[in-house]
Amino acid sequence: LKRVDDSLVQQILAPRLFQTIRQSDMAKETIVVIDLSLIGLYLLLVLGVGWLGWKRAKTRDDYAVAGRRLAPLMFTGTMATTVLGGAATMGSMGLGYQYGISGLWLATSLGMGLIGLSLFLVTPLLKLNLHTIFQGEPFVLI
Repeated sequence: LKRVDDSLVQQILAPRLFQTIRQSDMAKETIVVIDLSLIGLYLLLVLGVGWLGWKRAKTRDDYAVAGRRLAPLMFTGTMATTVLGGAATMGSMGLGYQYGISGLWLATSLGMGLIGLSLFLVTPLLKLNLHTIFQGEPFVLI
């Protein structure tokens, strides 16, 4: 076996190796710039929406319950976002993984409950002028 001279290896392989490392570093820097730009854009969007809400809200009801001007479909949407948070979505996936098709019952029952809410309870709830559902008397909707 012939022994390769170290200087020959450095002359031939080192430039290619360093060129690959430099290209990899440039790609990482590009990704970092794109990530930071998207985060900054999202931050500006959230601050803009918050500023618009701050300017439009004149009373406590404007802030807490959108001035009581929500249509039944929008009210159902806000209730759905309250119920279907991370626990329901991630929990449903965990139940599905653990128990198979039986884990579908959580998501199905939540969906059916929201359909029932939107069909039968939205209009009476809107007429109660509450800030939260728990402010009302028990069985006041019946």
